[in-house]
Amino acid sequence: MATTNKEWYVEIGPDKVDSAVYLAAHLMLEHVKSELQLDDITIRWIKKDDPTFAKLEKLLAEIMRTKPQVFDSEPLSGFTKSFHHNAIWIRADISPKEAAKTVAHEVRHLWQLKHYRLPITEEEREAAEKDAMEYEEQAYKAVFGR
Repeated sequence: MATTNKEWYVEIGPDKVDSAVYLAAHLMLEHVKSELQLDDITIRWIKKDDPTFAKLEKLLAEIMRTKPQVFDSEPLSGFTKSFHHNAIWIRADISPKEAAKTVAHEVRHLWQLKHYRLPITEEEREAAEKDAMEYEEQAYKAVFGR
């Protein structure tokens, strides 16, 4: 049986995010929205959750037929969804620098989805990821100068 390295995450409100992380993320968001000509992108915040409580919350949501606020995933700093073109999810428990870079990275993926189709092959996924990683460095230097 294969071992998984999955972690549990829960969505939280912006009032639960460290102010330095929040500010760095939003400074970057304004820059990349302008540069990439994307409107109405919002940051939704997540944090690691206790697996026991997360599993219970997910089960309760299934019983109550509501949308769970928890999910499991490989370890991550942020993500976007191909069907949700105006939101990115960023971990609230990372450094301001990592949050800013993750915002640029995920917004670049939204830009890719707007201009190209969803990557299908491994080669296309690698190219999209390489582009997003290069863009996060470029955007970070443009906003924070380091």
